[in-house]
Amino acid sequence: MPESDFPVSIRFAGPQFKTKGVSIQDLGETFIAMQRMVYKAYFVQQKHSFRKAVPSIAERKLLALGIGDHKRGSDIYQFIWQAMQGAQAIPIDMKELTTQIAASMVLIGGGKIWNIVTKPKKESVDLLAIALYNELEELADRIGKAGGITKIEIHLEGRRAPIVINAKLRNEIKNTRKNAKLSRKQALEGDVIAPHTIGEDYAIVRVGTERIKVHFKSKGLFREMMRELGPRPTARFRFTGRPRLMIDFDPERFVEFFAETVKAIKDLTTE
Repeated sequence: MPESDFPVSIRFAGPQFKTKGVSIQDLGETFIAMQRMVYKAYFVQQKHSFRKAVPSIAERKLLALGIGDHKRGSDIYQFIWQAMQGAQAIPIDMKELTTQIAASMVLIGGGKIWNIVTKPKKESVDLLAIALYNELEELADRIGKAGGITKIEIHLEGRRAPIVINAKLRNEIKNTRKNAKLSRKQALEGDVIAPHTIGEDYAIVRVGTERIKVHFKSKGLFREMMRELGPRPTARFRFTGRPRLMIDFDPERFVEFFAETVKAIKDLTTE
């Protein structure tokens, strides 16, 4: 089968892969992340909701990747579009899809994702970069683990050079996540549903439909909350502090909060 028949291929590099294959866990995580990237690129291309998480059955059939070939030489997997093997009319430009994925991954690797998140007007490639950030983080997390992967190369139709995921990119992505700007000081009100009593360092707080991980600046602050909670399984509290903003379409969205003070809601009614 000619090379052009493989619009997507992945090469795993590591000292052992000339004689052994990649572990099932690393393969599974990588393949799933790549398929999710395709779904998200399609949603952006078709101007669907960027938050759409579950494609329809028809969309799954249209966008499904399949393994077309497997080679040794490191460990290389070449993919085909399953829908195109049926000689049916394809309603979207598959090459454009892979080109968009490549362009967005390059943006993420450039270390400017936070600037993209906070841009007032975002282009489609920016929106896709935000959507793909978590998937690229998942791929980068394969590097240096027990599976022995030192580098992942992703070859995409429409781009001559591969996307290279190595330890340097993994560290850049982790630092971006860790250093995501903390917002201004504010209050957070919600129901404590799962205090981490072993480490006495955080609690899961339900705020509407969200689950926020609230970190405490000290064990003393955590214990203060626990004294108010007492034997009850849950209680409502107000925390003041700063959230860590997410790499998300909404630049103010967060799922982590760093609490500096805590007060039970019942106390607030007496003030």
